[in-house]
Amino acid sequence: MGINVAKVTMANRDTIFASHPATIVKFSVNTEAVSSFFYPVDNHYEIIHSTDTHQILSFKKITTQPGLHNELFTDLKDNLPYYHNSQISIPNDAITLFTLFHLMADDLLNSENFIIEREGLNYGASLSKLQNKNNLQKYKLNLIFSPSADDIGILEHTDIFTWAVFKENAHRVIWVNTSEKRIEKCNFNVGLFSLTAEYLFTDE
Repeated sequence: MGINVAKVTMANRDTIFASHPATIVKFSVNTEAVSSFFYPVDNHYEIIHSTDTHQILSFKKITTQPGLHNELFTDLKDNLPYYHNSQISIPNDAITLFTLFHLMADDLLNSENFIIEREGLNYGASLSKLQNKNNLQKYKLNLIFSPSADDIGILEHTDIFTWAVFKENAHRVIWVNTSEKRIEKCNFNVGLFSLTAEYLFTDE
């Protein structure tokens, strides 16, 4: 309804992980002011991916919302990240949603069709260019979930942000500021539920 409900931050830096030149992407969502009273959310995600191939090397999330607390992380085995205490790994040709934001902002995405992994589930994904105005390139993110025997969700219930983005028939639009190399705006619409995030400032 146009009400500011949360602050979203995204940051990245270069590092070395398991002898690989890598990039850490951190993403957090925290409700603010009145919204914290009605529906407090405190979500944190950290993804480490190879700098050259963008292969996911590590994934971690800690999310808290009413009635739900999730902690999820991976262990690197044989150059694949396996979810802790499971035999489920993130495929080496898949990226995460948060990796996608980073690659889009820095114009590093090499394909219009790719795989997005979400907690053990794999989605066919593609970007459709819609319009470019004043250095703002608008994209529509398409997700198709075709379950196979290898797709096993790690979590029975996920956080509200992940739920909204990956829900079937959701409308997902992302604006990239091509001159400043940043995500300028995102809109995820699921029926009457609409979530919009806009770039306001940077702390750096």
